[in-house]
Amino acid sequence: MAGETTSASLGDSLQFIQDEARMVREYGTTMTRLSDKRTLPHNTGRAWDEIAVSKIDAQSVDESTDLDNFQSFVDTLFSVEPVMTGIATFITDKARAIVSKQTLAETGQGMQNALERRKDTDGLTVLDSGTSYGGAGSTLTSGILSAANTENAYGNGVEGWTGRQVAVLHSRQIKDLRDEVTSGIGTYPTPNGLTAEVYRMGYRGQVDGLEIFVDDLLVPDGSDDVKGGVFAAGKGGAIVYVQGPGRKTKERYNPARGGGGLEVYQYDDYAYGIRLTNSLAEIYTDATAVTS
Repeated sequence: MAGETTSASLGDSLQFIQDEARMVREYGTTMTRLSDKRTLPHNTGRAWDEIAVSKIDAQSVDESTDLDNFQSFVDTLFSVEPVMTGIATFITDKARAIVSKQTLAETGQGMQNALERRKDTDGLTVLDSGTSYGGAGSTLTSGILSAANTENAYGNGVEGWTGRQVAVLHSRQIKDLRDEVTSGIGTYPTPNGLTAEVYRMGYRGQVDGLEIFVDDLLVPDGSDDVKGGVFAAGKGGAIVYVQGPGRKTKERYNPARGGGGLEVYQYDDYAYGIRLTNSLAEIYTDATAVTS
């Protein structure tokens, strides 16, 4: 054949060399980190149980008082029962023989990521159980978060909270907070301080003592609204995450399928429970895609 021999003319003979492989990025496990995490030990039954003993009231006493107004302690059971979640994969012998080692090395991580993502999305669902602040189509403001923070701490007169409080929000909700701070840029002078910091670094840190966390596993609904939340976090807080004892990985070789291959099964069991209903608030606001 007339002409020069180039890499294009011998394209079918070029070897494909894969230098690296990676799993698709994940958002992490926000809710399991911020909840009160408890582990159900082996051989201790189906559920994690906690008893709350009611408060009692004292009264004034003087020298003529016959103190026979006895106060009764009442107990209430709070129980969280983990449920099982699982994922299975099957990779044929042929695939293992021809696919790059870099790709195969990532498959185990992918299964674990799937379980952790499921845990986080289940935790985000719990936020929908709180008293709602904002409303469909409303723009998130610091005032909405401050109101939720105040009412959560007060506990609506039921059980107060003096510990850490957090807000778990979608990136588009946090963008509204950023715009609230920087709205004067271009119109008014921008001195050093909060406005300049948010302009340079984006919105980070706290609002009225609330620690702000972004979790984009929150999914906007058909009207482009999303439900984040504010809650009493950590030990003793509003949400309890119970990790069961059933976390395990099993493997089985199947010679009959696809010329033979390895089946891998991963299982976990967990559940969320709401301990302090009055220290959990839903933040329901607009999450329309931003353009400016």
